[in-house]
Amino acid sequence: MSETALQFTGTDLRGLLDVLLEALNVIRRTGRRPTITVNGKLYAGHDLRKVAALLPDEDLQPHHQASVDVMFAKKQFGYRRTAYNVADRINSSRTEEQKQVALKAGRTSAVPPENHIRA
Repeated sequence: MSETALQFTGTDLRGLLDVLLEALNVIRRTGRRPTITVNGKLYAGHDLRKVAALLPDEDLQPHHQASVDVMFAKKQFGYRRTAYNVADRINSSRTEEQKQVALKAGRTSAVPPENHIRA
């Protein structure tokens, strides 16, 4: 499966919140963290807090407030804080690769080694 890449180009960095929300949808849909390119600079899927740091420290516009209200139980304040919360939610989501590694580790640790005990 190929890696998903999201892109943002522009000067109004409030739009990055939409990109982070899309990244959350991607990981839920595919089980893989997307990379994000912001104005030509590539951020790895595990560096989404760096993307969140780019957002301005301003109040959320009504359309963005409505988007995040359905996602979080607590009211979100400000673009940057909300973006950090979205990035943390993405990072807490186990990727498909992590699930496979954990499953494999669980399988191998539960099976005793063959011919390990000698009489």
